[in-house]
Amino acid sequence: ITSGVHAREWAPPELNARFIETLVEGYNTDADITWIMDHNEVHAILYVNPDGRFISEKYPNSYWRKNLNPEGCGNGVDLNRNLDFKWGD
Repeated sequence: ITSGVHAREWAPPELNARFIETLVEGYNTDADITWIMDHNEVHAILYVNPDGRFISEKYPNSYWRKNLNPEGCGNGVDLNRNLDFKWGD
């Protein structure tokens, strides 16, 4: 489970953290959560783009969404579009 991909999407990391908290606290007390956790492996990354988030918070009127990678096209890389062409082939 990933969140915080785009710098100015501030709410998803908090929601992701609360979801993980629900899974942890519900284990062995909620049958559905216990089943999910017993039959799946869950990984969570709260902030995929922490450097972009920093800029977004520091300069909220900039509408910053990318990371701060200097190798990107222009200023940074848009993380959800940084995939090789025909990646599924």
